[in-house]
Amino acid sequence: MVLSFTCLIFFSFTGKSGKQRNDSRWDQPQTGSMRVTPAVSTFNKATIRTDWTNNPVVISRDSNQPPTITLTSPTNGSVTVTNQTFTAKASDVDGHVTQVNFYTVSQPLNGQVTRTLLGSDNTEPYTFTWLNIPSGSYNIQAEAVDNSGANTFSAGAKLTVLEAISVIITTNLKSQNYVAGSNIKIDASVSSQTSRTITKVEFYAHSTKIGEDLDVPYSINWANAPAGNYAISAKAIDNTGASWSSPLYLISIANATVPIVAESTLFTLNLSPNPAQYEVLMNSNVPKGGNYRLSILDLTGKVVLNNEITCIKGANSDTINISKLPIGMYLVRIRQIGAIEYALHKLVIE
Repeated sequence: MVLSFTCLIFFSFTGKSGKQRNDSRWDQPQTGSMRVTPAVSTFNKATIRTDWTNNPVVISRDSNQPPTITLTSPTNGSVTVTNQTFTAKASDVDGHVTQVNFYTVSQPLNGQVTRTLLGSDNTEPYTFTWLNIPSGSYNIQAEAVDNSGANTFSAGAKLTVLEAISVIITTNLKSQNYVAGSNIKIDASVSSQTSRTITKVEFYAHSTKIGEDLDVPYSINWANAPAGNYAISAKAIDNTGASWSSPLYLISIANATVPIVAESTLFTLNLSPNPAQYEVLMNSNVPKGGNYRLSILDLTGKVVLNNEITCIKGANSDTINISKLPIGMYLVRIRQIGAIEYALHKLVIE
């Protein structure tokens, strides 16, 4: 690209005497031969040349500089499962970057490089997330393109994607009604088609780790679970350090000091003897048969005994062992699993 400018240019004049003079004007030149050269070689990153056939000084701009780019993620040798986010840094000294592209790169035996476009980004920060990646090894490269169409490829990075492992929570948490202080048993299963070894399974309530198990079957007992709503998950970790997480399971744990609903008039519940010392006979009358949750709570609402019993429709009798409970006042509650209504009765242990 050639541009013409009106500007102040300094020249160097060298005459017969060998004396050199720098000036911006050439007035009354001396007779004889004289060599005229520019005293400066660049102007605003441009090249200057002179043409003395009554043409003006011509300034031609330097050629476009290509952009620079660095692939910042993944780093070479990275290992991942399922998904991977790519990031790159790119810049251009004499223009601006218009787009960054992310590729997988293969080089067959004939030596010709083949690039497969995965995705692009035209704004900083330059990122792209590759979802549900098939297992295998990949060479990843990023490309920066500037506003003049020049492009540069980054150095490559090797990415290994491991085979997927399936993790699920097998406890039917959604069908249970929990109260604060409950001991909640959580089971998980892991299935894998790989040769890698599962070293442990961790269990989480939201992002808080609540336990782990190193051996099959994978299970924990979440003791004294506090009231609240929780997203429960399990995470399997293999011998390479890679991990896979289960889907989230949402559970609610009620505050035992606040009844969920008013005490049911359909239930009847009697305790004998009361006060009691070592065991107590519970006589109940329930509206329908099924599995029931029998709980004893202290006056802070903490569950200190939690059993599952089977009842038939109508009258039922169950003996409760209370020998390990301290002296004090308690509440005995019975509720059908999956239901809200319950029966409640005061118990004194002496």
